[in-house]
Amino acid sequence: MYVTAVGLWAHLIAAHSDDYGGSPGFVWVYLALLFVGFAIGEWWAVVLPVLNILVAIGSGNGTNPDSDISIVAELTIYSAAGFPLVAIRIAARRWFRRRSLT
Repeated sequence: MYVTAVGLWAHLIAAHSDDYGGSPGFVWVYLALLFVGFAIGEWWAVVLPVLNILVAIGSGNGTNPDSDISIVAELTIYSAAGFPLVAIRIAARRWFRRRSLT
């Protein structure tokens, strides 16, 4: 569901917006990453930032004629921050799970 939401955002909102870069859209992508990492709580969820990039392929540069970077390129840059966000939330989930068992 998360990957579908990111794909829809990239293709339907960011691709048709003048100011997608640095917009609240990227903030929501990362807030969702924090939630999903905690909700899943498994280490395979660390690949979610890579899936963000894959689902955004073909979304273009937005409608701003001055934009020289594509949405996929921005997601690639921001994914560097996505990996630690997900890993931290997964570790927190595992810590909470272990604390509740004792």
